[in-house]
Amino acid sequence: MRKSMVLAALMFGTAVTGNIHLESETYQGLGEDDLFHPRVFSSAELKEGLHDESIQNELKEILHADGILGVNVTFRDFIDLKKKVFEGIARCKDFAPAVRISAFADGSERHTLASYTEGIGDMEPFPIEFGFSDSALDRLKQHCEDKDFTRALKSFRERVSEITGDFSRVLSKILRTKEPMLKHREKDGEDFAKLKDVLERSRHLEHFHNYLHPRPNNLSENNVSSYGAKTIDMHADQGIFIAFTPGLVVERDQSGKYVTKPNVRAEDFYIEKADSSLAKCDFTQSKAEIVIMLGDAVEHLINRDIPDDSSEHVRSVPHGMSMPINLNPEQSRVWYGRMFLPPEDALSKLNDEVMTYGDVRKQQIEAIKNGSDGIGLGVGCSRRQLASDATDCAENTIYCWSRCMDYTNTASPDICAADNLELKCVSQQDQIADGSKHGDYNPICTNSTEPVVPDSVIAPVPQRDEAACTDYASYVAGMEKGYIKEILSNKTTLLYRYIADELDAKLIYDGKVGWMSLGIENPGGHHNGMNGAHIVMGIYDPDPNVYDPSWDLQTFKGTGVGEYIIDPSNSAFRHWQTETHNDLAEKKIDISECYSTLSFITTGRTIAGKPLVFANNTMIWAVHTTSLLKGSHGSTRGGAEKKRGFVRITGTSPTPPWSSSGITLTGLLGLISATAVSYVLV
Repeated sequence: MRKSMVLAALMFGTAVTGNIHLESETYQGLGEDDLFHPRVFSSAELKEGLHDESIQNELKEILHADGILGVNVTFRDFIDLKKKVFEGIARCKDFAPAVRISAFADGSERHTLASYTEGIGDMEPFPIEFGFSDSALDRLKQHCEDKDFTRALKSFRERVSEITGDFSRVLSKILRTKEPMLKHREKDGEDFAKLKDVLERSRHLEHFHNYLHPRPNNLSENNVSSYGAKTIDMHADQGIFIAFTPGLVVERDQSGKYVTKPNVRAEDFYIEKADSSLAKCDFTQSKAEIVIMLGDAVEHLINRDIPDDSSEHVRSVPHGMSMPINLNPEQSRVWYGRMFLPPEDALSKLNDEVMTYGDVRKQQIEAIKNGSDGIGLGVGCSRRQLASDATDCAENTIYCWSRCMDYTNTASPDICAADNLELKCVSQQDQIADGSKHGDYNPICTNSTEPVVPDSVIAPVPQRDEAACTDYASYVAGMEKGYIKEILSNKTTLLYRYIADELDAKLIYDGKVGWMSLGIENPGGHHNGMNGAHIVMGIYDPDPNVYDPSWDLQTFKGTGVGEYIIDPSNSAFRHWQTETHNDLAEKKIDISECYSTLSFITTGRTIAGKPLVFANNTMIWAVHTTSLLKGSHGSTRGGAEKKRGFVRITGTSPTPPWSSSGITLTGLLGLISATAVSYVLV
C-alpha cells in the first residue's frame, strides 16, 4: 500500500509524502477521551502576532509542543465562500479533463484539481488547471467556469493567502535560523537569507481533493471499508508547513444541485502526538476553519541548525485520515490544502547542498518509477538520508556540476598529463569551478587557476539612466491599442492579437536585456516544459569583443531575432544555438535607452515549425538582464522580480463565438487568478 499511495501522490503532482509512519492496519480504539483540540487563534490575532510578543511566545510554544494550530477566520464571508467553492469543485470533477484520479487501499477514490501559488501574502494565485479540449469547452463553461463559482474561488484562495501570509511572517520572526537559510543554485544567484525569503520566493502547491467512498460493488474480501480503516497512512508532509480547510461533505440532490452537508461527518483525522500516541482531531468545537501544520522540512531547515538547544526546535506532525463509512453514493468529501515547499532552485540542506530541492523531487519520482518507495529521497525525509549524498566518485569520473561526470575521449588524467595539463572542472570561460556548484561546467584539460567569475561581471548588460527612464506605463500604453495585454511581472508585459489568424506579439521589458524570448511550452519537457520548446528569441549582441576567441562554446551571434527549438536534454544555449526556421512574417528586437521590446508576427500560425493550437496555448517567456552571454540565464527572480514564467493565451480571436459577453476563456481564467508562472529557461 505504501508504494502505491506515494506513487499516486507524486505522479499526480501532490508530492505530499515525507516520512511514512507504519502503524497498525486501522485507527480503531480511539474514543472521545483521545480527541485532540488544537489551539485556535483568530485571524486578527495572527496578524497582530507580528508585533505582539505574547502571541509570538504562545505560537512558539505551540509549534514546539504540538506543531499544529487552528485559525478562526474573521472574514464574514469565508464560510459561505468555502461552501460555494466546495460545491463547485464537486460539480466540476466530472467535466474537467485535468482531474487526476487516485485509488486507495480502503477502496476510496480521490479526484484532484491542482494549482499553485507563488510567494506569500497578497500574491494572486495561479489558475486551477481544469484542462482544455475543444469538445469540453461548453461543459467546462457550464460546470467549472460559471461566474459565481469563479468569483468565490478567487476570493476563497485570496483569504487563504492573506492568513498564510500573516502566519509566514510571524513564523519567520519567531524562529531562530542561520543566514543564509538556503543557498541559491546559481553561482551569481541571490541566496535565501531568512525563512520569509524562502517562502516568498517559492511555489506552493494547492489541491482541491474530492474523495468518493467505496461503492458497494467495489467491495470485496480484500477491499472492505470498515470503521477506522486507513484511507491515508500516518505520514509527515514534505513541506515546511501545510494550511488546509477541514473536509466538508457535498451531496448531489435529486434536482442535480450540489449542496454542502455540514452536519454529516466528513473525515476522521488523526495525528501522532509528541509522546507517540495517536489522537483523533476535533476541528469543529474550536471552530478551526483553517488548520496549519508543520511538515518534515522543518527538521533539516530549522532544527538541524540549532542542535544544542532543543527548546528552540519545532515539531513536524505525522497525520493520517480515514474516510467515514456513512456516505451515500451521491455524497463525497471535499478538501482543500496548500503546501509550502522550499524553492526548487535552492540547494537542499538535506543533501549536503549538492543538488537542488527541484532535483530531489525529480529523483524521488524516478526512484518510485524504478521500484523504490522513494521515501528516502524526499524534500523532508529528515530521518533518512539519500544514498548518493556522498561526493566520492567512481573510477573514470570526476565530481563536477554537482554530479560525477565521466571522463571523455579528450579529457582524462592520462590524456591531460600527456599535454602537461591537469583534469579540472572548468566553466566555458576556462575558469575553475567548485564541483558542488551549478553551472555549465565540464571536465577539461587545462592549467588555468582562475576561479569562476559571474557572467554579469564578464559581459554585463549596459546600464540605463534610471533617472531618465520613469515612464514604462506610458511606453506600453503607446503600443497596446488593439492588443490583449497580459502583465507578466512588475517589469514585463505581453501584448498580443491576431491579424488574419496570425499571432502578432510584443514582449516588453522595463529595462535593457541581453536576450528575451517567447515560445510554446513543451508539455512534459524538462524544466517545466522548457526543454524541447519552440521559441522566438531576441538577442542583444552589441559588441563582439566581449567574447574571447578561445571560448569556442560561447559565440557572438549579433543582435537579431530567430526561431529556435531548445534541446530536449541540454539547456545551455550552445546546444541549440542554430536557428531552425526562418518563417516569421515580421521580427524585431528594439533596445532603446530605457526599454526593450521583442516583436514578431507568425506565418502559418507556427513558431519554429510548431502550430499554435485552436483553443488555448501555454506560452513560456523569459528575459535575461544581467549578462550579454546567452549561455547564462540567471535566476528565476532578480530580487522580487520575476524573470521568466508562462502565460496562457487564446489561439483564436479575442472574442470566441460562444462568448456573448466578450469574455474569453483566458478572461474566465483571469477571474480565478492572475497569470501563471513557472520556471522556464533554467
